[in-house]
Formats: sequence, C-alpha cells, structure tokens
Amino acid sequence: MQNLENTSSPQSEANASLPTDALRLIPSSYFFYEIVEIDSELSTEERADFIQLQIETLSPFPIEQIFHGYFIIPNTHYCVLYAALKDRLLSSGFETLNTYTWVLPHFILELTAKAPLLLSVSAIKELVLKSTSDNYSIEVQKEGALHIQKSGDSSDEAFTLTADQLWIADIRSLDFKEQAKRDRSRLAFLSKAFQYSLYFAAFLLIAELALIAASGWLSAYASKIEKQATAVSRIEDQHTLINKLDQIAQNELRPIALLERANEIRTRSGSNIIYDDVDIIGENEVTIKGTAGSVNQFNAYVNQLKRSGYFVISEDPKYVTRGGKTTFTLKMNYQHSKLLNP
Repeated sequence: MQNLENTSSPQSEANASLPTDALRLIPSSYFFYEIVEIDSELSTEERADFIQLQIETLSPFPIEQIFHGYFIIPNTHYCVLYAALKDRLLSSGFETLNTYTWVLPHFILELTAKAPLLLSVSAIKELVLKSTSDNYSIEVQKEGALHIQKSGDSSDEAFTLTADQLWIADIRSLDFKEQAKRDRSRLAFLSKAFQYSLYFAAFLLIAELALIAASGWLSAYASKIEKQATAVSRIEDQHTLINKLDQIAQNELRPIALLERANEIRTRSGSNIIYDDVDIIGENEVTIKGTAGSVNQFNAYVNQLKRSGYFVISEDPKYVTRGGKTTFTLKMNYQHSKLLNP
C-alpha cells in the first residue's frame, strides 16, 4: 500500500463542520492506500470477499493491528482500499472511536464530492494525495446517511454518502460494525415504537378530552330538555287541540248541532225514543244506543231521520225486542248543510 505520511497534516484535514458524536474524520496522513479495479460481474458478497482479501494481502501489518475500509468510486470499476495502524491512532489521541456513528478518512469527503471527475487511477491518486483545507458542512440524515456540501460553495452542489457506503468506508472492525448495525436497528425500532406510542397516547388523550366534552354537552342538553319538558308537553297539547279544532272546522263537526237535529226530529215524531248512549266518532259519524216503545216507533224515527236531509244511515239499524221493550243501535253520518231529499 502507498503511504500518505508526508502529504498532509492533521490540522489541515480535520476542519469539517460536524454534528457532535456523529462523524469522526481521521486525517489522511495516518493511512496507507491502494487503488484496485473490481470486476463488474462480481456479486455484492463476492466483491466484499475480494476486497477483504486484497486488504489482507496488501497490508504491511497483520489485519488485527489495523483499522481499514474501502470506498467504491461511483460509476466506475475502481475502489480505494485504505488502512491505518491502530497503535498509531491510539497514541495520537484517537481513543474513543467506538463512540462515534461513523469514523472515516478525511479524503472520503473529496472522493464523494468529486466522484464524477474520477474516471482514471491517476485522477483518483491525485485527489487522494492532494493536500486540502476545504471546509465541509455535513448533515446527518435519516438512517445515518450524510449530506455533504462545501461551506460557501456558490454552486450549491451537494453530495450524499448513503448508509451502505458508510458501513464499508468506516475503518472500524467488521465485528464492531456488525454489532453496531444490530444495535442501531434495534434502537431505530424502539425509537419508532416509542414515537408511535406517543402518537397513540396523544390520540387517547384527545379522545378522552373529546369524550369528557361530549359527556358534559350531553348532560347539559339532557338537563335543558328536562327543564323544557313541561313547556313542550303543553305546546304539544295545544297543537293537538288546534289540530282537532282544525279538523272540526274543516269537516263541520258540530256535535251540539247534531244532537239538536236528532232531538228535534225525535220530538216531532212524538215517539217514545230514549237515548242511552251517544258516541260521535271521526268526521261527524254518530252511534246512538237507546230504547223505543216499539219496533214501529223506531222504524218511523229512522225514516224521519233519512227524510230530514241532515242524516245518512251508514249501517242497517240493529234492534232487539224483549219484554215489550225495543233496544236499538243506530249508526249514521251527520251533514250540517241540509242534503237534498232523495
């Protein structure tokens, strides 16, 4: 692997604007690097195995003594392999690397920002070897992706390192990264579950408040109904009476006039007719139950009612004679305006 020892200083490469504990950039001077070409027909797993083998082969130190990772240049077949000696980083004060979300070489920012221009090995080497003091603004996005932009860049060019790119570019051990993946996945699940539980709790609280408000409104409404029940009942009775009066006015229902006419005819006939019960129903229908001195007197009375023009017999009269007394039931309709005699 080629050494970056004399190409840059830690101070010149660790000046990106970073979220606390989200990203730790290691100055490029701590790394050895190598550029390899990858067969495009390799699967993702085969490519990872091939690159791991290349790192073990090219590293001048045992694999357990180094931090290492790799970065695949987008839209090319080239991959930059890099490694740093663990003891050297630890002795330089990089002792808490496991507390960061991502730990990357500083030149990864340049490789990401200028990936469209890196179409040859020489271009990649020139960029990796280049000493830079560029400042970057970095934002951690959903699922750990990094949004990168040069500070003060008037072109507003921005670049993104995805979580998949970051996992393989991170220099920490494979065991650590596998465990970190599981922990972050579990944490993301718990965070979502907690978020949904908050939403559900808020929904329950709102529903409870709405239920209390609705219960109070219903109680007030029921109380108001109870207070107005007497007045409503009185109004309903008045409406019923008005309807009955309207019915009487429309149908010319005049019970007093009806009885007067019937009594007038009974008096004129001079018959011994006695009313026991008079029932006026509906539209001027009257049922008279009573007694007569004889059947002939009753029949004469019925005939006089018919000829009067005010009454129409609705059913055949019913009568029974027992012990010299005739009991009858007579149903007829009364018309206040005199009918033409048949």
